[in-house]
Order: sequence, then C-alpha cells, then structure tokens
Amino acid sequence: MPGVQVATSRAPTAERLAARKRDRRAPFRRGDGPVRALVLHGLSGSPHEVRGFATALADLGLAVHAPLLPGHEDLDALAETTAEAFLTAAESAFDDLADGAAHVLVVGFSMGALLALCLCARRRSQVTAALCAGTPLWLARPSQLAIDALARLAGRTRWPHALAPVVKGLPDVRLATEAVSNPGLMAFPAPTLAAFGRLQALARTALPHVTCPLGILHGRHDHTAPVSNADRLVAAVPSSRVELRILRDSFHLVGVDLEADEAVAFVRAFAARTLPAPT
Repeated sequence: MPGVQVATSRAPTAERLAARKRDRRAPFRRGDGPVRALVLHGLSGSPHEVRGFATALADLGLAVHAPLLPGHEDLDALAETTAEAFLTAAESAFDDLADGAAHVLVVGFSMGALLALCLCARRRSQVTAALCAGTPLWLARPSQLAIDALARLAGRTRWPHALAPVVKGLPDVRLATEAVSNPGLMAFPAPTLAAFGRLQALARTALPHVTCPLGILHGRHDHTAPVSNADRLVAAVPSSRVELRILRDSFHLVGVDLEADEAVAFVRAFAARTLPAPT
C-alpha cells in the first residue's frame, strides 16, 4: 500500500549470537570498599548464572567479583582443568578480594557452592559469611555412581582422554527462554566429571569446619542436585546460624529460573543480616 512502511527485523547472525553469548559469560566486577563478596558459578557454567546475585550485592554497596572459573573457555580447556586448579583459582580470587577487606561474603552456586564450602574451611578466619545455592554434595544416585567411578579411575590410571564428553542437553532450568539461551558449555568432558567428584569429596570434608553464618538456597525440583542436599547440609555444619530457603517451583539454576527474583531477594537479605552496612 503506498505511503505505508512495514517494520522488519533481521534475524541475528551467528556472529551476533556468539558475541551475545560471550557478553553473558563475561566476569563481573563492581565496587570498592571494605565489605566484599566473591560469587562463584557452577561447572560448565559462567557468571551469567550468578549475575543477579552479584548485581544485588553490588547494589547494596559491596565490592563484588564474580570471575569466570578456569577451563570454562571451551571444552578442551575444561577437560584439562583439575579439581585442584578450580580450588586454587577460588582461593586466589578470594585472597585478592580479601586483601584489605573488613568483611568478606562468599556466594557459590552448584560447583561454586562446593568451592565456597572449601573456602569456609581453608580461609576460616577471613570468611564472614557464606551462601550456597544448589549445593551438589551428592547427585541423583545413577549420576553419583558414575562420577564416583570416574574419580576412582582418574586416581588409579593415566586418564583415558579418548572417552567422549557427556552431552548435557538443555540446562536444568524450568524457564524455557533460559533453557535455550543459557551461555554455558554444552557437555562435560569425562576428566571434568572426575574432577567434580574430587571437589565433592573435598567439600564434604570441609563441612565440620564451616562455622560462619551460612545461607542455603535450593530449588525443590532440582534434578541435578536433589533438594535433600539442603537438609543434609544443614545437619552437617556446626554453624550456629543457618538460614534455609527452598524455592518451591525452581529447578537447579535458581539464579535464572522462574523464582530468580525470590532467590536474589534471599541473597540480598542474607547479606544485609550478616554483614555490616558498607560505608
């Protein structure tokens, strides 16, 4: 029709989609001051899955760092990254953030929660409080048996790198848009699963040494780390202050799922209750 302009939109190119994914995977660092927070993502994930937590803490006035953990550039790098390398990176990031800090909060999601528990034990005098989301101390039984077997194999023999990666499929999240757009890596190399099993063992060993205030956040319908992990974590730590929140409709990726706003509000409120107000 003459004189009528029809708006059209171009489908994003592969290059634009890749650039968007890289942007969502970028580390988060914001703020400066004596009250600080280290925020750690999960295995094969990225800071995207904890960015809501990091942003909320920065908005409270905390100096916040959410790094991209080593090996998470691509699957080849991930296959070469050991449990000790993950833990060393978490310790290094913590030590850098804690230098000159008055108080430090550690927030971890999934594998990041395992690292946070280890930091509570290894940096006991410096961790003011910790919050663990979707903590995978134990997985569903078939997955846990497989990971335990891989961990034993890796400990006894030269690692058989010829084993094919385990394809993840869609992320464990209820929100459909997040399931298809999540920028995490799409498979787990076999050596990485063995490293994960090693981190689980280290985190379980750390539990008796977790004495700081502890927040626990978990999705009721988590298929990766069954919700029973939350109760087992409550029972295992000697901390005199434990706050538990179960999200009734969420799967594993609580920071980006249907109840992300509620998850972020819990993180923000926990930080406000356990840390002094930043100045």
